[in-house]
Amino acid sequence: MATLTDYAIEYSIKNISGLNPYTPFEYIALGSGTDEENSNSNYLTIEHTSYGLERAVATIEYINPFKIRWSHMFLATDSATISEFGIFNDIYDGGVMFMRHVFTPITVYSGDEIEVIFTHSMI
Repeated sequence: MATLTDYAIEYSIKNISGLNPYTPFEYIALGSGTDEENSNSNYLTIEHTSYGLERAVATIEYINPFKIRWSHMFLATDSATISEFGIFNDIYDGGVMFMRHVFTPITVYSGDEIEVIFTHSMI
């Protein structure tokens, strides 16, 4: 199960109330960290920043009722291990992390494609 961060909850509340300018959560990042998920985290443990696995713009869909789906197909240009991903509101390192998920490590090689699909339900 993915962990919604405290930062995302605070950010969302401030956006709903108009206290923050809105920057959408539209980026997916991959990493190789294995630290346990927790709601106090605002970053991936070890984020990939090259080899075609760097933070990327997601395709975002609304699914009725009350679900959002993010997806992106990554194309590896070298071998790497992937064991975590997160949803962010900034294309660069930093920003607010909406959620993070840690999973059993997988290895990708140059030319491999890996698609990340994450669906979040508000109910």
